[in-house]
Amino acid sequence: MVYMVYIVYIVYIVYIVYIVYSGLGVCCYLLLFVVQY
Repeated sequence: MVYMVYIVYIVYIVYIVYIVYSGLGVCCYLLLFVVQY
């Protein structure tokens, strides 16, 4: 049962990191797009 909790916790952390990383990627892409013009 303890392992299940750890697995859920790790998946949750990975999900948050993925969302944050995707957000930063979009922001950087938009910044580069704005700088070009």
